[in-house]
Amino acid sequence: MPVARPLRIVLVGVIILLAGPVARGHDGPIAACETLVMNYAYHRDRADAEAVGALFTKDATLTIGADSWKGRDRIIERVRQGIGGPVFRHLMSTIHIELVDARHARGVSYATVYSAPPGNLPRTQEKFLAIGEYHDNFVLTDAGWRIAQREFKIVMVPDTGS
Repeated sequence: MPVARPLRIVLVGVIILLAGPVARGHDGPIAACETLVMNYAYHRDRADAEAVGALFTKDATLTIGADSWKGRDRIIERVRQGIGGPVFRHLMSTIHIELVDARHARGVSYATVYSAPPGNLPRTQEKFLAIGEYHDNFVLTDAGWRIAQREFKIVMVPDTGS
């Protein structure tokens, strides 16, 4: 028995309303990309090079200021070089992710980065290192969503005057 036209319109509307939250839901692509952003901050602050590397595609690019690292192995190497060095904390806020298509997304997230000399915690901290934006390109791989390109753009630095 065919469904009456008004009922079909209502059913299509309900399906659209229910499908909308999937992209932003706990299992959707936007949530997956937001999780990558937060996991980067967490693992980077702990200098967990392998965990940081796992967030990126094999041929990913990480750019911070004028420095770039191409490929997951180089990104892992970069994090390893920092082991035993300054203590970092990335405080993430404002995460905006938008889908480009079913397999690609892009995003911008704000980070306030603090740095302190190496040593036992707690450390004394007077000023933040930088406030900036991470600009990301994400891609859906066989292993799930990964970062294909990440660039940190500095927006503010502390006043170093008197």
